[in-house]
Amino acid sequence: MTDKKYTDILSLILRYSQKPPLFEPGEARFWDDPHISKSMLEAHLNPDHDAASRRPDTIDREVEHLVSSGTLRPGDRVLDLGCGPGLYASRLAGKGMKVTGVDISQRSLNYAIAQAKEQGLDIDYRCMNFFDIDYSGDFDAAIQTHGEMCTFPDAKRDELFAKIHQTLKPDGLFIFDVTTRAQRAKAGKQNGWYASDGGFWRSGTHLVLEQGFDYSEDNVWLDQYTVVDEEKISVYRNWFHDHTLQSIRQALQNTGFVIVNVWNDLAGTPYEEGGDWIAIVSQRSKIRPVNDATVDYKDLVRRSYDRLAAEYEEKRQAEPPAVIHLLTDRLSDGANVLDIGCGVGIPVAHTLARRFKVTGVDISGGMINRALANDIDATFIHGDIMSVELPPASFDAATAFYSIFHLPREEHPDLLRRIYGWLKPGGYLLATFSYCNDAPYTDDYFGVTMYWSNYGLEEYDKMLGETGFKILEIGAVGAGYKDPGEAPGERHPLILAQTSPAKAE
Repeated sequence: MTDKKYTDILSLILRYSQKPPLFEPGEARFWDDPHISKSMLEAHLNPDHDAASRRPDTIDREVEHLVSSGTLRPGDRVLDLGCGPGLYASRLAGKGMKVTGVDISQRSLNYAIAQAKEQGLDIDYRCMNFFDIDYSGDFDAAIQTHGEMCTFPDAKRDELFAKIHQTLKPDGLFIFDVTTRAQRAKAGKQNGWYASDGGFWRSGTHLVLEQGFDYSEDNVWLDQYTVVDEEKISVYRNWFHDHTLQSIRQALQNTGFVIVNVWNDLAGTPYEEGGDWIAIVSQRSKIRPVNDATVDYKDLVRRSYDRLAAEYEEKRQAEPPAVIHLLTDRLSDGANVLDIGCGVGIPVAHTLARRFKVTGVDISGGMINRALANDIDATFIHGDIMSVELPPASFDAATAFYSIFHLPREEHPDLLRRIYGWLKPGGYLLATFSYCNDAPYTDDYFGVTMYWSNYGLEEYDKMLGETGFKILEIGAVGAGYKDPGEAPGERHPLILAQTSPAKAE
């Protein structure tokens, strides 16, 4: 090798070793490269690691859970995006689903087709980039597994979300999983090098330089492989965009999906923050961002609850969540409690009234009428909580279940200040808030259009502190006052906070 050629190679390696711009592509031919695709297929089929696909027993558990939970059902038409060698597609077809698998690697698809024929499964496999799919309302569900959604920049991810939205029937499901920063922290940087006479990247002699780059401000990570062989230097880049539940919820909402179930993996492990993975079941929805300045959204909430009052009462359970004891255990009999957004009075006001003096406030006259008809020993006020007049320092506690997020979020700081003023020194607030900072939107709710507007848990933590509250406990509650394990698709933080024992009245 001449000195100049050696210098040129070294110069190229040094240039490629620099941190590249965010999502700068590497070699265009990767998944369908004749040699790499063979190595990739072997990695997919290796039962000893999760490098390309999850282990067979894990996939079995995931598919079994998706079926046993009722998420996927026999007869459903399912689109498997990035199906690879058909590890999920074959299992889903074996459960009675009509599966279409899409992948860019013809080698993997050839294996999948051969396996389907051997097993007597009728699966439609198509070799194509899933950004080129062109279906319209054909599928009951689409599935994409093992964090493949994380490999795209935001614009491409949203483009794919829109494509998937188009493929689904009106209430179709999109099922997928994403990594979190916790998972990436465990993986760490893969910095090093090795020489090989034949391996994953090349069949002949080659050198591989492995590097990891962290774009922490964007929640993005790059695994980069610079491969030097006798002919050229090639750079392969695997980008990973990690997510939080908030960020993926917002992206889904912006493209017409609503989350209906959340787990820490597709095998159904109950969701907890701080996990390595987030598994999502989202549904094509009619969510619409709020952008009409002529609409009075508070009046929309009032009218909508007026219309659904009877159905709402029928479908809500009669007892509040068990975590209400966080408040009741701290109150003496006869304490004065304010129930904000009391609805029909069941279950919260009705339960509290057994021991305490309760005042319920709701913007919906229909809800208040039903609360009065329920013969609850409480006082009920029809009005907007932002304009009702209540005596200062007159309540020992206040509750607000599923109500704060129906107010425009610009009013939330003032609402907390109003509540603080109504509470006695050392008084308590027990309220549901939100994990995610969602821009205001409307969606179908019990057959009517409903409005939501909220900040995220971090913002509420700060807001409560600035108001003067001290947070004592943070729990969680699911939909309809259920335990989060019974309704994981709708999970809200339940915060117990206390005013200063010596606050100014």
